[in-house]
Amino acid sequence: MEDLKALVIMPPILFSSEAKVAVAFSRVLKEYGFSKQYGIFLEKNGLSDIFKLSPDLAYSLDIIDTKIKLVKGPVISGLIDYIIVKLTKLLKNVNLSVNLYYTEIPLGLDLTYVIYPPSVMFYKDLLYSKYKNLRKLYLSANMRILEKLANSDRLICSSYYIKSIMENTFKYNCSVVYPPVMNIEKYDNVERENLVVGVGKYVEPKHWDEFIQIAKKVRQVNNKIKFKIIGGLNYVKSSRKYFEYLKNIAGDNVELLIDVPESEKWKLFHKAKIILHCMRNDNISLGVEEAMSVGVVPVVYRATGSWIDITKEGKYGFSYSNIDEASNIILELIRDENLYMKMSEASKERAVEFSYDTFKSRLGSILKTIRKE
Repeated sequence: MEDLKALVIMPPILFSSEAKVAVAFSRVLKEYGFSKQYGIFLEKNGLSDIFKLSPDLAYSLDIIDTKIKLVKGPVISGLIDYIIVKLTKLLKNVNLSVNLYYTEIPLGLDLTYVIYPPSVMFYKDLLYSKYKNLRKLYLSANMRILEKLANSDRLICSSYYIKSIMENTFKYNCSVVYPPVMNIEKYDNVERENLVVGVGKYVEPKHWDEFIQIAKKVRQVNNKIKFKIIGGLNYVKSSRKYFEYLKNIAGDNVELLIDVPESEKWKLFHKAKIILHCMRNDNISLGVEEAMSVGVVPVVYRATGSWIDITKEGKYGFSYSNIDEASNIILELIRDENLYMKMSEASKERAVEFSYDTFKSRLGSILKTIRKE
């Protein structure tokens, strides 16, 4: 197999699902012949931060930091970034350019993984409302350029929910490959408890305040049921105030864990019976995928990717639209062992779609078509 080169725009690294996807993507590229990979990192210590995230995930990653910086922010940055990437690809004699940070750097390139739609394009109506006269014309001209640069023949979406946004909002075609669950840690001697967990950063879109309200309502009926949040805090900007608010309202009803190691997270997944996911506008939750892979039953808000893609609208889990509904579902799952066991097996069945092997197979099929060209 000939040695090929890839240029990869990397997402923010520390403690994020985007970073795990990037590591998985890089691993598949390597397995399909792209033995030399050049990375464009948006953070100062991007490459070394991968190993802070998880040495186990990063062990197979062999990527060279280009030291190239892109312009993130202004609308005109799309054209500038495109020129920078194209020149870098030419100078390094690279076979494939890959964008894994499409949300903030909306360039189609040769292959692009769309975790979320490009924010500058998705909220363009809000931008237009702030621009007047010549500035509005300037914005319109640059937006038209950006809309062309952001498209490519090989956009890969993280869920069917995101695919629908890309097609309906931007008229871009998009295949779907789910973010993969990697390096599942097994704890065969851990017993299940009446434990409900949540996982994700301590940021307001996660709706942790609702998680706490649901926990309080459940524990009014059965205070033996425990609730824990496996949350990221230290590497999240401007989240300390929100975390203090959550800690204040949680009291003894919910234990708020901070930046636990991967091994501890997996041990908690093996102990838990239910994962409660309250986020609304979610593409698909990697944390929920991980929990399901070891038999934890998902209870998700009835909206977007978590409901559509993870539970297949209720086939492989439960959904709710209000606090009372969520509380009743949790109480029923804990009360009815047969129901819990049935749905636990369904979770594991569904999780096959989120495995690294499935991710590798589907991404590999796309890479094969590129190599033939």
